[in-house]
Amino acid sequence: MLAGAMFFAIGNGVFIWARKEHSPTEPVFKRLEMIVAVLLVVLGVLALWMLFSGHLAQVYSRVPG
Repeated sequence: MLAGAMFFAIGNGVFIWARKEHSPTEPVFKRLEMIVAVLLVVLGVLALWMLFSGHLAQVYSRVPG
């Protein structure tokens, strides 16, 4: 799920570009959209940090099964 957040965080840039292209006078995000976008970026950065620091592998190794 965290890896998916990385892709959604990257997709925010595409969303902003498309929104500005179609309606440049309107705000890019509404209040709820801004909260969700910031949350996705935070989760994406967290996922990248966990992936490159080796913490993500430790999370998966603790799963019983």
